Amino acid sequence: MSPEETAYWLDGVLPGELSLRQVGQWRVATGSAPEGISFAASIGFGDVDTGLVMEQDPETEIRCELLTFTNGSQADAAEAVLAAADLLKQANGVVPAQPGTLLPDVVKRTQLSTTLTHGALVAPTPWGGQVPQVQEDRRITLLAQLVLISDEEYQLAREKGVDALLTRLRRRAVNPNDWQRPLD
Repeated sequence: MSPEETAYWLDGVLPGELSLRQVGQWRVATGSAPEGISFAASIGFGDVDTGLVMEQDPETEIRCELLTFTNGSQADAAEAVLAAADLLKQANGVVPAQPGTLLPDVVKRTQLSTTLTHGALVAPTPWGGQVPQVQEDRRITLLAQLVLISDEEYQLAREKGVDALLTRLRRRAVNPNDWQRPLD
């Protein structure tokens, strides 16, 4: 997809009005959800090949755009998404952009003031299990959500998986959008 097509697609699936801007090599869409939560999504990260293909049809590439939500500012959300995009691009296909992927020390690539250090990619939550996607000839582009996590949460995810971490966060009523949450 072209950047314009990606922006059009994101405008149709993300809440509120989007603002588009260029930050270094990346384009990013930012906005606020009705609840006042800020979000940012990459535009053009789908051009980065992280090695994913459709299992049933290895000729079909799987690509994604990155998305995050925060109680903080739109600028903070954009900075986190773009740091994750940089990390994944620099991995040259070794680290897949898919749910369950951990991004160690991703916050250290930013100027964010947060209690959290790492990132985890998860299936986006706002759509109740349905992940927005675009199918093109031999390519599917979908959204992967970046959730920032603490050292302890990162260790749990490494040992038991990202799903176990998400279950723990839900049980403890931890708001993953709170990047200033107290550490256990």
